[in-house]
Amino acid sequence: MASNPTILIVEQDVLVRNPLAQYLRECGYRVIEAANVGDARAALLKPGLKMDLVLIDRQGPSTQPSFALSSWIKSHFPEMEVVLTASVARTLEKAGALCDDDHAPRQAFDHRPILDRIRQSLAKRERRTSSR
Repeated sequence: MASNPTILIVEQDVLVRNPLAQYLRECGYRVIEAANVGDARAALLKPGLKMDLVLIDRQGPSTQPSFALSSWIKSHFPEMEVVLTASVARTLEKAGALCDDDHAPRQAFDHRPILDRIRQSLAKRERRTSSR
């Protein structure tokens, strides 16, 4: 595996996608961003661009495109790791709706759990490919 794995983030909300992409870049990953399934497929099929992992928001307006993209990736790129994640913005919005406005979450999202999941998935992929 490359020393700096490439991650494709598929997230329609730019306010979620950009900070997460920046965080992962600061952690040493090469990051490609896609706002939707079409952009993600185009990036995955781009000649010369190799992804190591795809991070997909599973809580869009409909979860079906997320799961369909995941299935498409697995059928076209069986070695590709796919991580499905919940959108931070919608999670905070739901939490805020349960609280008074004075108590709504305003702090930055902790991206470390996503980073941990990415590292685990890439390590799993590395073990799988090195055992061949």
